[in-house]
Amino acid sequence: MQAAQPAGCADDMKTVPVKTYYLEMCAPPACLTAAPRNDLAVVRRVEPQAGWYRSLYRAVGGPWRWYDRAQMPDEQLAPLIQHPAVEIYVLLSAQAEAGFAELDCRQQGEIELLYFGLVPACTGQRLGSYYLQRVLQLAWSHQPRRVWLHTCEWDHPAAVALYRKAGFVPYAEGWVDQVVPDDYAG
Repeated sequence: MQAAQPAGCADDMKTVPVKTYYLEMCAPPACLTAAPRNDLAVVRRVEPQAGWYRSLYRAVGGPWRWYDRAQMPDEQLAPLIQHPAVEIYVLLSAQAEAGFAELDCRQQGEIELLYFGLVPACTGQRLGSYYLQRVLQLAWSHQPRRVWLHTCEWDHPAAVALYRKAGFVPYAEGWVDQVVPDDYAG
């Protein structure tokens, strides 16, 4: 994941090179995975509060070194996540937050799957494929030319395979300087 340095954090942040992969999908997926159980729901959070967002962002992204928005001040984060063309979806499992996805629809004709993941306690339960396909259905309902994402070597080891299985194809890769806290041991 490419990150911009959060405002006000220059003194305690550094950058490290991270292998990054770019994938895209130019047509909706052909088939959908059935829900692995009956207690699942995907809901959109409209105008989410920064504190709630940051908490779920950390719960999902903490193991994968999602730093940029975790340290972003509310006044910088709120306009990003409350933008009318940004859609935030939560996977609920038995009414508990199990996953998080963010679609950036601000670019005409394309949608970036900016963030996607499950809380650690919900991995390994076949929820990822189902949730990703539901999020992709929602993205394609806007009829974009393409849906794309980028991920990196720090992501879950099965992430790229999950995206490819869903229908994404790689179109580029390279090294990106990732902003991390100075105490990161890498």
